[in-house]
Amino acid sequence: MIFNRIALAASLVCACLAAQPREAWSHAADAMAAPPGAVVIAPRTEARAGGTEIVAIFSKQIFAVFLSRYADGSPVIGAKVEADTDLQSATLTETDPGIYSSKELLMAPGRNDLTLKFTINGVASTKALTLTTPIEAAEAPVSRPAISTAGPVAIGGAVAAVYALLSAAFLLARRPQHRAMARVVARARRAEG
Repeated sequence: MIFNRIALAASLVCACLAAQPREAWSHAADAMAAPPGAVVIAPRTEARAGGTEIVAIFSKQIFAVFLSRYADGSPVIGAKVEADTDLQSATLTETDPGIYSSKELLMAPGRNDLTLKFTINGVASTKALTLTTPIEAAEAPVSRPAISTAGPVAIGGAVAAVYALLSAAFLLARRPQHRAMARVVARARRAEG
């Protein structure tokens, strides 16, 4: 009976030492992730102005516009391109055939409305675009099993506590038998002598 009580107390001590509060699972990171098999280049927007196809991206603090002819996909070379947001404007320079970029425009997280003005062979065009950049989500809490997060000191303490409680239970359980045995031996000696 005493052994059962001490064993129960030892198991409760181990559970208290090893248990740590668990954090709730969050699917925020899963919801923000791209679907399997999707290729995500950068925040981008696409548009068409007359016979010109426009693709604009914002990646690593660089705003880039790709201009190509809609009919055959060939790059538009030698265009003059300007981009305006509500607070800033920049002239984009041609870095490769059909690619115009600038580091002067900064985009805020979320929706960014911008106006793209370009001149191709003396013909000016204007196109309003919306570029949506990702909003940084709060880092999702990491769910960890409680026993694996216990440090070596906590595990050692739990093992020592269990050993001490089981040893005490064993000694207490054996103690009455030793007294009874001592009485029997004492009676036998009295009877002999």
